[in-house]
Amino acid sequence: MRGTRVDFEDCVMLATAHKDELDLERLTAHFHEMVIYDVAEERLRPNIDHFLELLREGE
Repeated sequence: MRGTRVDFEDCVMLATAHKDELDLERLTAHFHEMVIYDVAEERLRPNIDHFLELLREGE
């Protein structure tokens, strides 16, 4: 959730390695469920969209 460049790189690498097992809809729903418990919810909320965009760029 932090959203640093390194965090995104790590997540993209893991998602790419496990793309056949990854349910992006479920991941996105879980992210939205969890982010509401963080004090920086508004700042963190766009991170999932950025992550999904990075995944699309890597295809």
